[in-house]
Amino acid sequence: MEALTADGPVAGIDPDIVLIARMADDIADRATLGEDLLEAAIERWGVDNTRKLILMLSWFNLVNRYESACRVPSDSDEKLARSSGPI
Repeated sequence: MEALTADGPVAGIDPDIVLIARMADDIADRATLGEDLLEAAIERWGVDNTRKLILMLSWFNLVNRYESACRVPSDSDEKLARSSGPI
């Protein structure tokens, strides 16, 4: 988590996670993907899986923007620490 939440380029973790993080940042910042990221994802996961990944990243970006616009408060770290799973 520290590597992903730090400022600057992500390094020192699985290259797939770095690529996904870069894609998520690009979608959040520019509402699209740069050609380099799209080509790298297609090369790594193929066209269909890349489309699914882009859909997931876009969905969570939409949810985040919606919650921010509606002023939904973020869950506290303490609340998340007590959670045993995603549900």
